[in-house]
Amino acid sequence: ATALAAAARRVVAPFAEAGLLRAVAAAPVAVGLAVAEVLLLGRLGWSGEPLVLAGAAGLTYAASRALRAPAGAAPPVAVGAGAVAGALLALTAWMLRHPALGVDGVVYHLTEVTQWVQAGNAGTTPHVSAEFPTGSYPLTNEAVLAWAMGLAHSFAPVALWMALVVALLLASGWAGLRELRVPPLPAGLALAALLAVPVALLQLNTPKNDLPALAWLACAAALCACAASRREPRLLAVALLAAGLAVGSKTTTALLAAVALGVALWAMWPARGRGVRGVEAALGIGLLGAAAAGGVWYLRNLAAHGSPVWPVPFGSVGDPVPPAIARLDVSFLERPADTLEGRVDLYVKQVGGGALLVLFALLAPLVARTRAVVLGAAATLVATLAWTVAPFTGRPDDALVDVSPTTLRYLLPAFGAAVVTLALAARTSRLATAALGAGLLASVLCWPDLGYPDVPSPLTPLLGAALGAGAVVAARRIETAPTRNSSVFVRSRCAAAAAVGAVVLLAAGGDGYLARHARAGATSHAPLEAAFARVPGWATSREPVALAPEVVGTLAGDRLRHRVELVPPGEPCAVTRRRAGYVVVRDTAPEVRRRLAPTRAFDCYAKLAPLARVGPFRVYRQTATRSSAASTPSSPKVKSSTPIAAARGSSSRRARVSSRS
Repeated sequence: ATALAAAARRVVAPFAEAGLLRAVAAAPVAVGLAVAEVLLLGRLGWSGEPLVLAGAAGLTYAASRALRAPAGAAPPVAVGAGAVAGALLALTAWMLRHPALGVDGVVYHLTEVTQWVQAGNAGTTPHVSAEFPTGSYPLTNEAVLAWAMGLAHSFAPVALWMALVVALLLASGWAGLRELRVPPLPAGLALAALLAVPVALLQLNTPKNDLPALAWLACAAALCACAASRREPRLLAVALLAAGLAVGSKTTTALLAAVALGVALWAMWPARGRGVRGVEAALGIGLLGAAAAGGVWYLRNLAAHGSPVWPVPFGSVGDPVPPAIARLDVSFLERPADTLEGRVDLYVKQVGGGALLVLFALLAPLVARTRAVVLGAAATLVATLAWTVAPFTGRPDDALVDVSPTTLRYLLPAFGAAVVTLALAARTSRLATAALGAGLLASVLCWPDLGYPDVPSPLTPLLGAALGAGAVVAARRIETAPTRNSSVFVRSRCAAAAAVGAVVLLAAGGDGYLARHARAGATSHAPLEAAFARVPGWATSREPVALAPEVVGTLAGDRLRHRVELVPPGEPCAVTRRRAGYVVVRDTAPEVRRRLAPTRAFDCYAKLAPLARVGPFRVYRQTATRSSAASTPSSPKVKSSTPIAAARGSSSRRARVSSRS
């Protein structure tokens, strides 16, 4: 990570001044390099090899040495920045102690990454569910996690990455708003109001891609603002790369990313003679980088299915969507009353002050009649309307497959546009500043409905912020003390201590991850995770686990040693019964099974006694016989002292499953 960050810093140094702007500009370059390297190594089957990944990063840094060294020293760290860093460090430690990956994280986000790391084939289309082809979604954020988890071979980088995502969002937002001459108070309130929205906080302790996509969108918008105000098209090239990372992480950012890039190009057009025209090569490189980092998934789907966004419905273009997706294809605009019926309170608690922010942003042109505010209000309106017509946001006919409340996170880009609009209006109106404060307060009042294991107690980040601010104050006193301790000496020692601390934190966080995730009880898979975590030597053994009708990625173990894979829906029973290791089948009611894709694994083991029943799961152990190389399910005479067998019913009583499961 240090090697790629240093290489990216050298790339952007000629056109990004030292300090916050250089850090924001270097972020998409560094992560873009990581994505490119892991995908290229995946073509060779090496994307799960730590030494190969580290060697590629080292070679990248060595190649960057051909560029001139960055000019200008970084400014001293302010106490506020130290407080933010301390809060994020405390948040990282808490998320490692109490991981809650969520259903989507356990079933497909992290499972796809785990399969890439285990097979070394990052960039291929993973298959983790019999119902939903989630491997055909945009997977840029999964590629970033595959790079980090391929180096660490543990789940610990998830917590660190989400903390870095928040840091990127805050840094980009602050740099962009200050470039647009927004005063410090409304700029800080805008960022706080955005992160305080409950649906944003719920993305922290999970590997979902909504928050990373929002952070990359903020990065692209900030770089666009700096490029336009400074007439620096090379910053626009990096903004293109950041936009590619945003769209490659989540399609919901595409509209606002296009708006930000279009406004920047329009603002720079009068200077094309001395600006844009001279850097066509840089813009071309940025566009190629965006296509490689984010557009590759859309090109893959276009070639394989005739639609860039398959399996999401896109008119009549492309292959038919799977039946499970088709049943969900209802938008909020189609059924607004039915969607909200009996769930207004749920929606209010999830959105919090976000609804007020959108409303105030739409009214902002009444108190600040500037072109920027009008444009921001229009972007907020368009982003909100885009959510209302998006698939899955409405209540379908079948209540069993209703996921519409979970799609409120798709509104995060609209909330981002709203706070930017109000911040721009606050340059001339105190009412806009008050509106940001009101939105922040409304979200804070909804926090009691969140809580463990999704978000920590407010005391956790507050304590971390106090320690971070105190560390900065102490470092400044050491620098100014009449001793031999120079500024460079102190900063180098602080950087070394931070690096050692990060290694120790990740190493400690990797061990026992499966057991801690089971104790958090964030999903209905907790009893199964707890049962496998109690198997002696599970963290170091290598027995594979096959599952139907969906994969539980955390069963790969703390060091990702256990191959986790899906039992194909049409796989013959004779093949399924010859699988080595464990086979886990999830029980489903007959009326539910009729709605699912036909899966033979349900029937293959229907008449066989399982090794154990753990909650809704049946666990079978495949053992090889002496007379044949084939494997057969274990007999029902397994001793009850077997860790998984002993887990019957007990873990399900102890595990806490949140209402969001």
